[in-house]
Amino acid sequence: MLTASPWSSIGFGEFLEYSSETLVILGALGEALGEFTNFLGVRCNAARKDRVLRISTVVLLIGLAGALGTTIRTNVLAGEAIDDLNMKARRASNDSNSAVQESKTAVGFASAAQKTARIAESESQHAEGIVSDAEGLARSARREADSFQREIAKAQADAANAEAHLAEALRKADAAAQQAERIIARLSDRELTDDQIKAIGDSLARFAGQEYDVTTYWDVRECLKISNRLYAALERAKWRYIPPAATGSFLLGGTVGVQVYRHPEAESVTVGAADALVMQLNRNGIDAQLKLQNPKNNPKHNRISLTVGTKPQ
Repeated sequence: MLTASPWSSIGFGEFLEYSSETLVILGALGEALGEFTNFLGVRCNAARKDRVLRISTVVLLIGLAGALGTTIRTNVLAGEAIDDLNMKARRASNDSNSAVQESKTAVGFASAAQKTARIAESESQHAEGIVSDAEGLARSARREADSFQREIAKAQADAANAEAHLAEALRKADAAAQQAERIIARLSDRELTDDQIKAIGDSLARFAGQEYDVTTYWDVRECLKISNRLYAALERAKWRYIPPAATGSFLLGGTVGVQVYRHPEAESVTVGAADALVMQLNRNGIDAQLKLQNPKNNPKHNRISLTVGTKPQ
């Protein structure tokens, strides 16, 4: 809570004191006039004289009372001002003592800081030595790293060359394997597995009863073997095999693959059967071609004739 300083009322007290003293002077002057009026040659009746004296006395008493009151108030204010000054002086002394203590503490801190600075300087010099050693090690490590990098680059180049040679070798090996597969496929016999015979027979079963005959190189083992497998497939389809005439039939040299002959004027069922047979044989890896017989030498008929030549090379 804020309070007014005692010094803030001194001016007002002085005003009251001066006013009281003025009243005292006026009262004394009035009494003097009442007492010495005749002496000054001024005649005044007794009643007026008494009234002037009474009024002067009252004014004098008021002035004396005011002077006494202002004196007391001035003394009180002065005492309060002195107490305030003493309190401020004590505070200033305390603040001064605190400042001195803080100054001593600051001096201690400064001394400790100087010691710390000296230690830090020593450690800095030690660190500089370590940094210098580290820089030397780093330069040495850099030289080794550059050497390793060159060796790695050379190794990578050698690895790239090795990979290129390996890729070329693999390519040649793959080409050789493919060539070997082609040679093996060309030299191996034509094959129809049991599953293939079943698939061909089931597909051609819708043409059951279709007549056919087979002519092949009977003295060539591979041609005879594949002819027998074709016969098995058509038997499963319930086609009707017509054996060759007593005079026999033979193939001219150079017949390759399976040739399926039909008459150009054959009925639609026979046409469909011949087309389906060619398609199934090619689908199962047996090279087959559809051929039309010469109508001039062959009267119209619905038989399909198979000529089984050698394996295409």
